[in-house]
Amino acid sequence: MSVALNGTISAELEIRKTPAKHMFDLAQILEIGQGWKELMAMIPDGDNPPLLKYTVEHMRLIEEGSVKGKRTCSEILLDEWGTSGRCRPRLRDLLDVLTKAQLFRAAEYVSIILLKQSPVDRPSEGPAAKVTIPDMKDLPVKPTAPQPSSNILLEPSAPTGSCEPVQPCYQPKVSATIEYTGQCDVTRRICQELSLRKEEMQGIHAFSYQELLEATSNFADDLVLGRGGFGCVYLADFRGKGRLAVKKLLSEGAVVPNLAGDQFSNELLIVSGLSHPNILNLVGYSCDGPDLFLVYPYMVRGSLQDRLECKGGTKALTWPLRVQIAIETANGLCYLHSRIPKPLVHRDVKSANVLLGQDFNVKLADFGLMRHGSGGTLSKTIAMTSNVLGTSAYMAPEAFRGDISVKMDVFSLGVVLLELVTGLPPFDEARTGCDLASHVDEIDDINLLIDKQLTLEDAKNVEELFNLAQKCLLEKKARPVMSTVLKSLQELAVFE
Repeated sequence: MSVALNGTISAELEIRKTPAKHMFDLAQILEIGQGWKELMAMIPDGDNPPLLKYTVEHMRLIEEGSVKGKRTCSEILLDEWGTSGRCRPRLRDLLDVLTKAQLFRAAEYVSIILLKQSPVDRPSEGPAAKVTIPDMKDLPVKPTAPQPSSNILLEPSAPTGSCEPVQPCYQPKVSATIEYTGQCDVTRRICQELSLRKEEMQGIHAFSYQELLEATSNFADDLVLGRGGFGCVYLADFRGKGRLAVKKLLSEGAVVPNLAGDQFSNELLIVSGLSHPNILNLVGYSCDGPDLFLVYPYMVRGSLQDRLECKGGTKALTWPLRVQIAIETANGLCYLHSRIPKPLVHRDVKSANVLLGQDFNVKLADFGLMRHGSGGTLSKTIAMTSNVLGTSAYMAPEAFRGDISVKMDVFSLGVVLLELVTGLPPFDEARTGCDLASHVDEIDDINLLIDKQLTLEDAKNVEELFNLAQKCLLEKKARPVMSTVLKSLQELAVFE
């Protein structure tokens, strides 16, 4: 038994079976300083121990669930972790992860209060070291200093006698210093790594930080093309190279250290080996300054999301053009999924990452989350906590369980297809069913969903595209593979 008759709790007790009072107390401890995030970042996938179970996107979803459900984030996390996976986590697993995350107050609650064991081992030095407070009776007694008069407290006085004037104490901005030093360490490490892998990046130009400063007018705000979860994109004008897009990767606010560095390395090393008409090719990078940068071609028509919203007063996309954009997007994803020897899963397919050239030719962008998979419907990728896993409105249900495969991109494309049919944004808190897939399911009438800017003449086979989108949103097993989706789209275009 995991709980003895005398109330003793065993380390083999499953987390989900732990008495509610103890779980509540532990959750309160983990709320302090958002310790639950540090715990979540260290939790392994019980079914695939070398992998991590959760991502930063999962953290954001828990925060949303906390607001909606009026429960603490820690409670939701402990409940979710405790009931997920084939191998249910036990208290020994919880204690192990808490210790590794150096959440010693929570770890000692589990070891001392729950399991009646000795305290966990702490480091001998540093912030996590145990603090020994001496007994008051052992401290030497010093004479009580005379109390200052009220006049001294209220009025400043000039120094007298041999007293020297008090010099102001310089207080450096510690947080700013640490942040800048951290970025320099990251860029230095990245540069060292890249110097050893030059052969993998043939044809990729190394820009100096000074070149980027000049090309972007010191990263002027009026040259910002867009902002996202990973950073900011600037329009840059390079002498001899023309206009390019410079993506500055941000690390501020990252839950896990080196977030920008990991995304930079991933995007640079993987994308440099890709070549396809519907994949945005990498022009260059920069890592010799305080931040990390990737340089791409400038896509004059912006993103599909912007064009569907008619930003800047642009005309609505025609139906044939929408179908062609869908085909080219699926074509780019097909290329990734059919890579040999291992397929690539994009993991962040959305209309904001479908970029359009002068002739509305599609270039799929933003590969910071992309990972190698093993192919087939069971292929999985390393769901690294240091990377945001996609965008929730486009995320397949199985992704929250850590099951990442090429089928995840199919689901995301299904949402993009719904955007092409409806012209609606992927997420809107003001409507029934905030995310688009849920909203479409709630309305359940295509005639009420078709983009009002499309005419019936223009959208002859809109229903076929709508039905294909619905197939992409099915449960993983019933969902078609990308090659099937591409073939269906091509057949649909023939009958235009």
